[in-house]
Amino acid sequence: MEPFPWPDRSRPGGPRSGGPRLDGPRLDGSRPDGSRLDGSRLDGSRLDNSRLNGTGAGGPGTEEPPPGGQPAGDGPRLRVVQSFAPQPLVAGEGATLRITVTNTGDADAQDVTVTDVLDPALTPVPRLPRDCGRAGRTVTCGGLGTTLPAGQDVTYEIPVTVDPSLPDGSDVIARAEAVAARAPGDASLLAVPARAVTDVELVMAAPPAVNAGDVIGYTLTVTNHGPSQATGVRVRSRDRGPGGTVTDRPAAECPGSGPVVVCELGALAPGEARTLALAIAPGRGAPFENCAVVRASGHDRDLTDNRSCASTRIEPAPEPAEAPPAPGGAPAGGLPGGLPGGELSGGGLPAAAPAMPMEAPHDEPRRPAVALPGPDPGPAPEPAAAGGPESPQGGGAARGAAALGGLPVTGVSLWMMALGIPVLVAVGLLIRALGRRDRAGRTS
Repeated sequence: MEPFPWPDRSRPGGPRSGGPRLDGPRLDGSRPDGSRLDGSRLDGSRLDNSRLNGTGAGGPGTEEPPPGGQPAGDGPRLRVVQSFAPQPLVAGEGATLRITVTNTGDADAQDVTVTDVLDPALTPVPRLPRDCGRAGRTVTCGGLGTTLPAGQDVTYEIPVTVDPSLPDGSDVIARAEAVAARAPGDASLLAVPARAVTDVELVMAAPPAVNAGDVIGYTLTVTNHGPSQATGVRVRSRDRGPGGTVTDRPAAECPGSGPVVVCELGALAPGEARTLALAIAPGRGAPFENCAVVRASGHDRDLTDNRSCASTRIEPAPEPAEAPPAPGGAPAGGLPGGLPGGELSGGGLPAAAPAMPMEAPHDEPRRPAVALPGPDPGPAPEPAAAGGPESPQGGGAARGAAALGGLPVTGVSLWMMALGIPVLVAVGLLIRALGRRDRAGRTS
């Protein structure tokens, strides 16, 4: 089979531009010279100047035999027809190419071979009929030993998959040819338009509630559920509550500014998903609702999932909580004694705080006063009368002694007592010695 000029779908003239030019058999079974594969012309005459109604150059009811002396109507004769199922073809879905070969002659056709060259947008699946094989985009069925009796036909079903990226309205072409030994062959060219069908879905998510003064973060997920590639995908968001201000948007997909957000996503393959993030500062009052819509070129199977909305409650901002008071009555953040934490003296230290009362320790028992040896102090002076003048010699000392005598010996560590007792004994011995020397001087 000679090479076939497949259309160039990448050219800007559209999917149908650059279509095939048939230099071989045409769709009506004719050749460029006006003859058909069965030897007849379009006007009903045959190449041997005879017509199908039996009238020829030799007169009514006569038919001039072709060179060789064999009647023209004898022998096998093949006819090939193609069809796609289902129709129309859908980009990204499977289809079946049916090739039917019929022997319209009066003799069996031997070594029948069918060859079909598929469009680049068609991919044969590995599961082919038993007597078919594939080499690239060419599928060959039958071959040596395949016999097609007269008046019978054979059909080969070739499962294929249509390219999901095929633009909407593109022609899918298949060219078939059937040949047999000692029989005229036949060819067929099939061109069927394909449709791009998608299901683009938009889902918007947002928090159920935010505090007044906070922004709302939105997540928009666009998914193409196929089966075809979605092109020209666009997301638009403008329906929202009063007072809403867009504070953040994806700069690459959603350029511009203002209340309307338009995001150009381009093409999405079947099963592909894209996620966008928006931030909007809501107005005051009632729940704030934001909505968005997604659109794509071509045919969308389900338009009910192209719009999505999300509602968020606006709650009052919480009051600032008071800090609990510090232990001991000091305010939170202050210093001991009620001094605030920030009031420091010039040297960086806290200013003098009111003296706190000292509690007398009570973990040691009261000890009696120790009497030291010494000279006889004589009779103790009588205390002054109540309200009378104090004696300048002993009134203040007696009152001080009484005050000191009333203090308990507490709060003194044992090592201080161990040092103090020997000192007191030494002082007492010294006073006693001095007293004896004084008395001895008086007696002498």
